[in-house]
This record gives sequence, structure tokens and C-alpha cells, in this order.
Amino acid sequence: MSLGVVRAIDEGETPQVSTLRALAHPVRLRILSALTGRALSAAEIARELGIRHANASYHLRQLASTGLIRLCEERSVRGGQERRYSYAADRLDLVADDPEARPLLYRALVDELLRRSAADRGSGSRTLVDAELWVCPELWTDVVKRVRDAVDDLHRGARPPETSGSVPVSATVAMFRM
Repeated sequence: MSLGVVRAIDEGETPQVSTLRALAHPVRLRILSALTGRALSAAEIARELGIRHANASYHLRQLASTGLIRLCEERSVRGGQERRYSYAADRLDLVADDPEARPLLYRALVDELLRRSAADRGSGSRTLVDAELWVCPELWTDVVKRVRDAVDDLHRGARPPETSGSVPVSATVAMFRM
């Protein structure tokens, strides 16, 4: 995926721009998905995504520098230090609040949604909604809160892949006042 104007993360950028730059690489979006519901190290991410350990470490540093992931644990492993990270999903709101960054963030999310949709098995419960509506402000505020709460429930209930009794799902929500 290429967002055109996105380049390497630079010192001194606004948090929104550096977060957007971090999201501009498809491997980083896959890492965020992998870190939902569990903490992983660079070595574990490299194995799961089929990339080199050095690449996983590099991308984790880029994500950590923006606050999109958080250090959860450090432990000694074979004479070295292993760092395990988890996804800080609430950080996407920071980018979504920036009118210049927002279209690029949406483009990155659309590309990630297309990648995920290739795994759609066509069974089970699903919903797809597209609506452009006029509603009262109180209803809008209430619905946004309920959707945010539902997404928070999904993040809290996320389990490691292949956990017995769990199924892989995808959830992408974009709601905004026009």
C-alpha cells in the first residue's frame, strides 16, 4: 500500500502526522491486528507474519514511537531482553481528529479491510452498513458511544489466534459527523 506523501517518521512532527506515517505501511497494520488481544515480541511477530526478526523490530519501534503499541512486559530470554507489546487502539482517534490526516488514514484502513476481506468465509453473523443520514445530535452522541463501547468490548475480549472456542473476525468502524 502506498499513501504517496507518506515518508519515514521524522522527529518534531505532530503526533497525528507521525501516527499516520506509522500506519502507512501494510506490515504495521498487520502487526496491530496481531497485537489485538495479546502481547507479542518481535520474534513472535516475525514468525506469525513470515517476516525477518529485524524487520519486525524496526516496525515495532515505529509503532511504539507513536504510542500505537505499548510495552507490556520485559523479560530475560537466553541472555537478552525480550520486549512484548500490545495494541493501544484508542490512539487512532488522534489521527482521525486531524482533517489533513483523516483521508490518508481512511485510505490505509480501506486497504487493510480489502486484505482482510479475502479471508471472508461467508458464514456466521456479519453486518455491513453504509448510511448518510440526518439525526438529532443527542441520538448521534448516544449511538457513537454505544458503538465505541462495543468496539472496546471486542478489544477486551480478543484472544490469541487459534484459541479453542474462538473465531477470527474483522471489525472496521468509521462514524463521523458531516
